[in-house]
Amino acid sequence: MNLTDRIAAAQAFSLRTLRQHQQDDGSFVFCFESGPMTDAYLLLLLSSLNGNKTIINALQKRLITSQSNCGYWKQFPDDQGIFRRQLKHT
Repeated sequence: MNLTDRIAAAQAFSLRTLRQHQQDDGSFVFCFESGPMTDAYLLLLLSSLNGNKTIINALQKRLITSQSNCGYWKQFPDDQGIFRRQLKHT
């Protein structure tokens, strides 16, 4: 199999796999959210590159609103945090 055939086979495989993950309404549901670290790194990158101020402000707001009163950052809005749960049980 030559390189062109291998590339075509890889593309066909990727398309089949992608179509298997597509929902009936045409959307894709993947869990790429990995918490505040992703936002923090992107915020640092965009700030250092003088990036889009609208995106930078949105990331700042999202990080600030995801921080709990105890100081930790929540991954999900209803996150109670391990430390907070441990305090309640002692």
